[in-house]
Amino acid sequence: MGTGIHGERGDEPDGAFEKFFHADFPAVVALLLAAGFGRDDALDAAADAMTQAYEKWSTITSPGRWVRKTAIRIAIAMAARQREATRRAIRGGWLARTSQEDDRLAAVEHRQPLLQILDQLPPQQRMMTALRVDGYEPAEIAELLGTSPETVRSHLRHARRRIEGILDEGGEGR
Repeated sequence: MGTGIHGERGDEPDGAFEKFFHADFPAVVALLLAAGFGRDDALDAAADAMTQAYEKWSTITSPGRWVRKTAIRIAIAMAARQREATRRAIRGGWLARTSQEDDRLAAVEHRQPLLQILDQLPPQQRMMTALRVDGYEPAEIAELLGTSPETVRSHLRHARRRIEGILDEGGEGR
């Protein structure tokens, strides 16, 4: 069974996928940016779609259309997870709730400082915290990342402590 972009594929001697990737990846990212998705989300969704295209390359008849459709679906799902994470953050007290009309604006305004805080975490803690905020349970995160739930809980605990320290230093506590 293949894994990711370096899967076991010997049926592409002419490098067709590589040519497709180099030609279409920037166009897929541009499409997602034009659709209103953020740069990082556009890059992630395009990369995920290309990975899926690589894994199914021999069965795709119209790769350009297929990868664009897949990238859009991935980006929409990512946006939905981010909206749910914002709702959870509001419910959990991470973000202040103002009024129904201002919820979306408040989420956007408060998201940037939260992302800046998460950027200060080590990569594993950042990934696990982001997945947790997105609603994944430690057991699910462990399965996704190939580690134990105990390890995930430990990383999350250390991330919480680090975030508390960052907030204390910046005077941004609850």
